[in-house]
Amino acid sequence: MTATRPSDKATRAATLQLEGLTALQAGRARDAVALLSRAAALAPGDGGLLVNLGIASDRAGDAAAAEAAFRKACRSAPNLAPAHYNLGALLRRRGDGDGASAALRQATGLQPGYVKAWAELARLAADARDFDTALSAADQGLAHAPGDPALLQEAAQAAQSLGDYARAAEAYRACLAATPERPETRVNLGFCLQELGRLDDAMAAYRSALAADNRLYAAVVKNLTTASHGRLPLNPRALRQMLMA
Repeated sequence: MTATRPSDKATRAATLQLEGLTALQAGRARDAVALLSRAAALAPGDGGLLVNLGIASDRAGDAAAAEAAFRKACRSAPNLAPAHYNLGALLRRRGDGDGASAALRQATGLQPGYVKAWAELARLAADARDFDTALSAADQGLAHAPGDPALLQEAAQAAQSLGDYARAAEAYRACLAATPERPETRVNLGFCLQELGRLDDAMAAYRSALAADNRLYAAVVKNLTTASHGRLPLNPRALRQMLMA
């Protein structure tokens, strides 16, 4: 029996990785895990391959295996920012805030313009209701990608939670300029405009949101009843006519 040459192993690992990524893109996460696991056995120190294995394992519903793959990727390729980012994002979802923060900070340290890592740091801080830190993380990401919709959304939500409605409205408008198809963002914009005393503009935002998705009616009514400013008709029929006109 002839031993497999290193070049043959590398070629086979690359082929298996491509097949695994194809399966993952087709929604066959379990098949992808099987293929990528075989590839990783042939190229155990390939950090990028291990990241892909972790992503596939996560999509297949095996968070523990995903974490193990991401941690191994971080050890094998400590300067690979996506390895730390994916580990941090997973740890955030698993409730390990400290571990998530450390991994995500490592990712942004290695790659300061890593937009997805800044957005995840903002979400992590918002989870802990530390909205100052959430806004700071979003702003640091926006310094590298001023029009990124995810970062604008995180900045807007953090500013809204801090009561900075002018900043929040500005960020929501910028977010809508990039992704106009998000009616929920128009509802949030309406709330901020309402709190700024700009009721006509708020109603225009609400009507636009409801024209796109009338299932948001309850959210709009909630805003109208909880915001500090507004004129809410007590007659439900008049309210519906005002909003749906």
